[in-house]
Amino acid sequence: MLNKTLLQGRFVREPEYSQINGTIDVCKFTIAWSEKYKETESQLFLDCVAFRTTAKFVHDFFHKGSEVVAEGWLKTEKWTDKEGNAKTKTTLQVDKVNFCGPKTTTNTAPSGSGTPDFMPMTDAEELPFN
Repeated sequence: MLNKTLLQGRFVREPEYSQINGTIDVCKFTIAWSEKYKETESQLFLDCVAFRTTAKFVHDFFHKGSEVVAEGWLKTEKWTDKEGNAKTKTTLQVDKVNFCGPKTTTNTAPSGSGTPDFMPMTDAEELPFN
């Protein structure tokens, strides 16, 4: 079975960073994607979670409004709420995060930081689609 997702979008809020038992870094964030065709707009708001070095990387270099390419796999969480109703939520478990969009001072990594390779998107006119 294959479960791989690649999503380009923007952070809709500041990433929430924490640690599990003071040892495992965790970062939760939401990425928004939209596409407009004629007068119809499709939107997606996807909750994401990253662990360990990826979580620290997201926390250090991405902020609300940052454009990002995130790669990972989808996971559905199941639980029962206080009223006894079954609930589900699908999240993206992020393995890799890359800078995207114009270069800004808020998403510039220090040289030699060991950040992952990425291919920046420079101009929408260079893309074969809109």
